[in-house]
Parts: sequence; C-alpha cells; structure tokens
Amino acid sequence: MICGQIFQILVSELFYLKTGVTHLQKKKPNLLPWQQTNPLAHTWSEVCRQHPYPKPYQYIMPFLRPRKPKENRWKDWDQNAQKNGLKNTVYTVNGDEYTGEWRDNKKHGKGTQRWKFNSAIYDGDWQYGKRNGFGTYSLPDPVSGEYKKVYSGEWQNDKRHGLGTNFYSDDDIYEGHWYFDKRDGWGRMFYADCSTYEGEWSDDLPNGEGMLRLANDSRYEGFWKDGMKHGTGKFFFFEKGQLYDGVWIDDIPKCGKMIDFGREDAIDPTLYPIPQEETLRTRMKPTWSQGEHANSIQTVPEVWIKPRSLAL
Repeated sequence: MICGQIFQILVSELFYLKTGVTHLQKKKPNLLPWQQTNPLAHTWSEVCRQHPYPKPYQYIMPFLRPRKPKENRWKDWDQNAQKNGLKNTVYTVNGDEYTGEWRDNKKHGKGTQRWKFNSAIYDGDWQYGKRNGFGTYSLPDPVSGEYKKVYSGEWQNDKRHGLGTNFYSDDDIYEGHWYFDKRDGWGRMFYADCSTYEGEWSDDLPNGEGMLRLANDSRYEGFWKDGMKHGTGKFFFFEKGQLYDGVWIDDIPKCGKMIDFGREDAIDPTLYPIPQEETLRTRMKPTWSQGEHANSIQTVPEVWIKPRSLAL
C-alpha cells in the first residue's frame, strides 16, 4: 500500500513538471493529477485519448516510448555517412589517403591523394573519382626523400592528356602535348646529352616534321618516322661547315648532295672545299668553210666535271 502511494506521488510530481499544471490546480485534493488537467475525464483511457502531452508513465519508463522503424534509422545513418563537400583526410583500407572535396562518395573538385605503395602524391583537380583538369604528380627521391615533380599539366580520365611537362630526370624533360599518357602533337624534348628535339610527335615518338639540335650545334631539319630520320631532310655539319640535303630512310642518308655551308666560320673545316658541280657548254656557232663541209655547223661537245670525292 505504501509503495503504491509513493508511486502515485512520483507520477504526480513528474506530471506537474512536464505538463505545466498551475499551483492552483495542484491544491485541489479531490482530483488526481491527470484529472486536474482534464476534469471531465474520469477514466484512464479517456485521459490517454484526450491528453495532448505524452503519457505520464513514459517519463518514468522511457523504454516504453515508440521508436522509429529500423529501415528509417539506417537510412538516416547512411545519409549522414555520405561524403559530400569538403572533408578531412579519409583513409582507405589499403592505406591510401585523400584530403579534399567529394560529391556522391567520389573525389570531385580540389584534392590531394597519397598512395601508400609508392608514396606518390597527386595534388589537383578531380572529377567523379578520376584525375581531370590541372594537377601535379610527384614522387619521393630515393636518396634524399624529398618530393620531386614527375608531371605537371592537364589530365583526363586519370591519364596525362593535353598540355603538360614531364620530368623523366633532372636533365630529361619533355614539354608539349599529350594524348592519353603518350606524347602526341607538338612538343620539345630536352635530353641529358644536351641535345634537343622540337617538332611533331605521335605514339610517344618523333613523327612528322621536326628539328634535332645536337650538343655541338649540328642539326637535322626534316621529316621523322617512329623516332628515325625518314624522308627529305637537311643535316648541317656545324664543325665542318658542310650541308647534306637529300633523302633519308630509317636514319640512313640514301640520296642527296653535300655542299659547303658556312665553311669560313667552321671550327674544324675540311682540308679542301667541295668543288661545285657544273657543266661547260658552248654556244653553237656556224663556221663557214670551203670544200665539201661548207655551210656546216661546228659545235664543241659538252664537258661534265665531276666533284672530287672527299672523306668527311
């Protein structure tokens, strides 16, 4: 009996606190707390239907409150877990790290990716999980550990595409156009031996028209095929002061002519200059003579002077 009265007092006090029953209403001794709020209700079922506030027993026993269905709860959790906008560093199960912007759980916008297997870093633009736009790809130096640029330029679908610069080493550098990870279009290549190629590329090799300048300033100007001199082209021998102009096939000169070109300013000219090719002709002059050969035209035969063969 005493326990029942204590329970009723506790229910009444909590009901006053939660429902906001006034002090005057509390002084009515003949009405129970739930009857003071709605005096017309004389049964518990009527109070449960008419009372606008939560039921009194729910304040004491919260486990009896109605809960949302589980399917709604996991949908809310999944919505909160979606990666959209700028996020802190996200770690994947294989150890890779990404810091930047997201859209629909995919890297999208500005961001930095670090791969664990080779410690490479990409910093630039992303589009739906792939490198698209401008970005820089770097690798750590095996000796010093400092990061060095490998490629800086445009990307498309995770491949070098567009205008960009690739650092093969400190001395081997290519700057120009790319087509899906291959040099294609116009480009300039600086080699470690101080030679330079500038011209057209296709399938990652010189193809088309281009110029190769060697370290001693000798140069080739002409056509290329699969990285070799092929077609018409000129080769300037700067040290000898000579020029070869002709046809090349697979890096070998096949048919052409060699002439002196800037021999006076050459560093190490040949011992003798190359003689010029010429033909000596005389005009046909009629000569009148007596006898049976009178009124005949005497001519001087054509003379062909061959150039001397010189060892270059």
